[in-house]
Amino acid sequence: MHRGKRSHALREKIDASWKSSMHREIRNSCIAREKIIHLKRRIRASQGKIHALQDEIHASQEKSMHRGKEIHASRRKNSCIAGEKIHVSQEKVSCIVRKEIHALQEKIHTSREKKSCIVGKDPCIAEMIHA
Repeated sequence: MHRGKRSHALREKIDASWKSSMHREIRNSCIAREKIIHLKRRIRASQGKIHALQDEIHASQEKSMHRGKEIHASRRKNSCIAGEKIHVSQEKVSCIVRKEIHALQEKIHTSREKKSCIVGKDPCIAEMIHA
């Protein structure tokens, strides 16, 4: 009889330990899921920023092309007088556009680094995100 009580008490301890372990696993699973959701949101936000920056680069390139057309039209009107103005204008435009494009490319690079940093921190999270 005494042995039966010990066996029963041992079974209860095992059951309690198992329940505690399961509770901990479920809680950890929920925390991991929340982290993944948060990281996916951050990645989507980074991708949105990258897309917006690419749009800005495209707009700057179009602006540059438009300015180039204006310069070309100006050349036709009066090549002698416009020659000096065009040269100065071209230098300014190309310098400004180069700076704008460079700045936007740096932003894209930074956003991509942040995204890869987020994904690279935990290979399990990276696997789940790409799944």
